[in-house]
Amino acid sequence: MLRLMPLVQNESMKIFRRWRTWVMAASLVVFMTLLSTVQFMDKPNDQRDWKTRLEANIQQNEQMMSDARTGEGQKLRLQESILLDRYAIEHDIPVNERSLWTPVTLGANLITLITIFTIVVAADNVAGEFSGGTIKLILIRPAKRWKVLLSKYIASLGFALFLLVTVFAISWLLGIGFYGLGALHQPVLDVRDGMVIEQSMVASLLQTYALNSVSLVMMATFGFMISTVFRSSSFAIGGSIALLFVGTSIVYGLREYPWVKYVLFAHLDLTQYLKGKPLIEGMTLGFSVTMLLAYFVLFMALSFFIFGKRDVAA
Repeated sequence: MLRLMPLVQNESMKIFRRWRTWVMAASLVVFMTLLSTVQFMDKPNDQRDWKTRLEANIQQNEQMMSDARTGEGQKLRLQESILLDRYAIEHDIPVNERSLWTPVTLGANLITLITIFTIVVAADNVAGEFSGGTIKLILIRPAKRWKVLLSKYIASLGFALFLLVTVFAISWLLGIGFYGLGALHQPVLDVRDGMVIEQSMVASLLQTYALNSVSLVMMATFGFMISTVFRSSSFAIGGSIALLFVGTSIVYGLREYPWVKYVLFAHLDLTQYLKGKPLIEGMTLGFSVTMLLAYFVLFMALSFFIFGKRDVAA
């Protein structure tokens, strides 16, 4: 493993020496700053005290629950909303007020953009060596082929981690600049088994970032595999990005078929289990994790097998 680290460092240096890497990072900072600024300047239309707004929400939800046309599933969600609002009022927790955590929450939406950037880097990391003719120079080194390929994969994920940390840090600093540190220790509320519980805001946001990053890792791995097998970065990038945007929609449209639960894109969004609404009825978190691991092993096995057998003499 120690012999692998120099290879990873070398591949990481290749990534961070390119100007496009810093353009990607800078674009995330610019997007995050613009989104946070617009959100800060966009004052809410309802200027009432937050407790007054929550009390009004409680009354409205209670009226909807008493409506005979309200379904059982909707009643359950309304009941949970009422529990949360009452708890927030009783314990003086302004849950819906903007705070330093608002930009951090907003930053999670940029993970899709980070995924695209990572796909570009991961796909070009292997295919670019073939198209540029430098793959021969790499493989004449004493390092084994699987170590060379693994170092490229690890470096690609390291780039993704760099972008994630950048977004989290910048959004947190923007939150402090716009809203101050008043809500630093404010918890996030959730309902479990009919009881309201308090969770650490930091832990909750890290969980959100981690779950959203599952799609990032899987799609980057898919793009990495395609570029390794077909030696085409454009095909890998285009195909991966296209599937990233339409894959879930296709699965949703075919959700009536029992076999669709075995399709990768049905499992990329693990936050569906936090919301209690699986994309396909009957799916569980354990099943989704198992399917993700199976696809991950398949993608990596194909990548290493093809790369290990490929003739690069031509």
